[in-house]
Amino acid sequence: MIVDGFRAYDVLLGQPVLIVMSMMLCFLADSPMHAEITNTPVPGASLNPCRMCTLHAPKKADKRSLSYLLQFLEIDSNGSPQPHVERTWEETIEHTYNLYNLFIRKNITAVKAQRIIYGVTDSLNNRFIDGKRKKSSASLKQLILALEEADITELFNPFLKLIGFDGCKDTPAEILHVFLLGLVKYLVRDFVTKIKKHKDKTKVLELIGCLQSFNTNSLNISLLKPHYLVHHSQYFVACILRLSNPHYPHATFQAELKQHIAIFMYHMIKMTAQWINKPKFHILFHLPKSILRFGPASLFSTENFESFNGVLRKSSTHSNKQAPGRDIAINFSNQSATRFLLSGGVKYNKTNKSTSKCSPRLLALFSNNPSIQKTFGYNAEMSDPAIHYPFQKRSKLNAGDIAAVPMSLSNQFPNDNITQISQLQLNRHEEIRKSYFVLVIFFVTVLNPFYCLDQN
Repeated sequence: MIVDGFRAYDVLLGQPVLIVMSMMLCFLADSPMHAEITNTPVPGASLNPCRMCTLHAPKKADKRSLSYLLQFLEIDSNGSPQPHVERTWEETIEHTYNLYNLFIRKNITAVKAQRIIYGVTDSLNNRFIDGKRKKSSASLKQLILALEEADITELFNPFLKLIGFDGCKDTPAEILHVFLLGLVKYLVRDFVTKIKKHKDKTKVLELIGCLQSFNTNSLNISLLKPHYLVHHSQYFVACILRLSNPHYPHATFQAELKQHIAIFMYHMIKMTAQWINKPKFHILFHLPKSILRFGPASLFSTENFESFNGVLRKSSTHSNKQAPGRDIAINFSNQSATRFLLSGGVKYNKTNKSTSKCSPRLLALFSNNPSIQKTFGYNAEMSDPAIHYPFQKRSKLNAGDIAAVPMSLSNQFPNDNITQISQLQLNRHEEIRKSYFVLVIFFVTVLNPFYCLDQN
């Protein structure tokens, strides 16, 4: 699609159009998947835990040394910033090919030693290397030989051939897995574990008391369950995810962001230097560059892609379990094709250069019957709600809650009739009532100032 593109049929023109081309902007994933895409070792116990820079420890024992700690924090012995040399995608590709050539010339032992030096490993090519060893079957060796003769690049990670994709720069620091499901989860578990193991059992009661006193009004979350939170740290992390605001209406300056990251890491290392065994703390240093390249960090509060879990479970349930991945893919394809046709889409037959589409009666059967729409998982009320927000809820104002109009408000709007109400529904899930609060943010643009109401 990047080099040759593909032809598409334009419904309005009624004929094929010029070649359509597309490219990959970036690859969002967790750390293990990013490592597989970029031909780098899976972080954790790796001696080369970073896919973006050349952070390296010659031996496992060296990860406990002061020199590695300074490398991890990207500072020198005087505390001045000293960023690592960044990895380059061209060098990664070259090292990947060199490892395979080294196996051809020598043996697997030499390859394993060189992988540590390069900080590169191709999971796909590693399988082919294992297949060429003496213990492998003859049929597998013949298959590998045939692939080598046809196109030797088929033995390597296919992302190496993806034009316009830079594995070192186009795999940004994905803030959900790096920060919320990484750093926050580590700290919460460490904090709760130490509290529960403390000799003074009143510490647990103090924590429960603090959680009970926490006001959840305006946060769009249910009441906290202190006893459950303390004994189930996973639920504690989930609460923090919901408390985190995924939208930032203003850009964070790079200098301020780097400063806050440095301060945060100072306090982490001051607590214990063992946090350097978690590579996600180091990935945080690469967040500013990822923001410069792709904009503000996305997927901060929740995994948007998990909204498809219901469809996935339904497809998996109706599978015969012999090949669930294939069955799920077929179901997704059928659902996508059905949605396209019932939306009035036109099919183009390249063989006889003809088009076809659903009849008007069939389209009317779908568009005029909400019950049939819901069987296909479509709810028109969700896309076009009849209710317009915000609106006043039908609830009586208690006599004890009645208050006088603030003087500042009446002075600002002297000609308006200001009335106190009980509740205000902001959107489908959020409301404002007594003891709730909101944050009003003021923006100044080149054209004119405007306000943003953000529930907090």
